[in-house]
Amino acid sequence: MILQRINLGLFAVLGELSATADWRAISEEIWPFVQGPAATPMGEAEARWRARRQAAAARRPRTTLPWAQYRPSPPPTGVQRPAR
Repeated sequence: MILQRINLGLFAVLGELSATADWRAISEEIWPFVQGPAATPMGEAEARWRARRQAAAARRPRTTLPWAQYRPSPPPTGVQRPAR
């Protein structure tokens, strides 16, 4: 709700400045829930950067999380765990 008002205010300022661009396409480019295509040179550069990162991540071998190797050890012999 608040972000909608911020966007509306931004569009009002841009309208007063007589700024011209495809503001809808630019908005869809930056809105994470829309995931629109790149509409600006910066958006195109970001798309290439993201593609390179995803490709590099796909080539990296998957490793286990460092804390996954730590498992609780069983209690010493003769010691009972408290009831839950």
